[in-house]
Amino acid sequence: MNIGTRLQTIASFVPKNSSLADVGTDHAYLPVWLLKEGVITNAIACDIAEGPCKAAENTVAAYGYKNKIEVRIGNGLECIKPGEVNSLAIAGMGGSTIIDILSRNPEVSNSFSTIVLQPMAASNSLRQWLNKNGFEFLDEGLVEEGNILYEILVVRKADYPTTTLTNIELEVGPCLLKNQNSLFEKYLQKLCLHYEKLLANMSKSETAKKTDKFVSITKIYQELEKLYYERYGKRYC
Repeated sequence: MNIGTRLQTIASFVPKNSSLADVGTDHAYLPVWLLKEGVITNAIACDIAEGPCKAAENTVAAYGYKNKIEVRIGNGLECIKPGEVNSLAIAGMGGSTIIDILSRNPEVSNSFSTIVLQPMAASNSLRQWLNKNGFEFLDEGLVEEGNILYEILVVRKADYPTTTLTNIELEVGPCLLKNQNSLFEKYLQKLCLHYEKLLANMSKSETAKKTDKFVSITKIYQELEKLYYERYGKRYC
């Protein structure tokens, strides 16, 4: 079963011998692959729409895992009870959607020992929400598939007060800053170029240049540019 580099990398962060809830499962490729590889013991595959749930049921049946993977239709974590499984995966959604899913059912989201998230956008906002709501960052990863870089965040609800992340940690990721993988330079370049373009567009308006947002973005850009130079001894482009 070939699930692609992105899903395989996400799967690598799921703990061995855990039970998994895969929210937004689509075809249930992730839980089926994890079960096939002997990583998880069982899973709940959830999706909000009937079509993806049918597709998930077909995949589960094709691999003979109907007694190990239960497919449920529901909105986010609404179809999961606290303690049913100990790990959660949410992949392929925007950061704001992931925040909405986690915040609407705190009793459930706080019950997992491991949460693996792969936001498609707004990862900085997601990190900020997680940090503000007492989640600790266990690990982070980067993966490239189809010339697109994806970020992976691994967190859990902390049982102690968490330290407030700095602006650069929110942008880059606290774990990625410490444990850079082979894609880190490319990832940092992408962030620098994104903020450079954003500032260039805002600079066209005198009104925009006088806003607090412009000042904030300028500071982030300068910090990213400095970080890149300190790490690689050159400008990012």
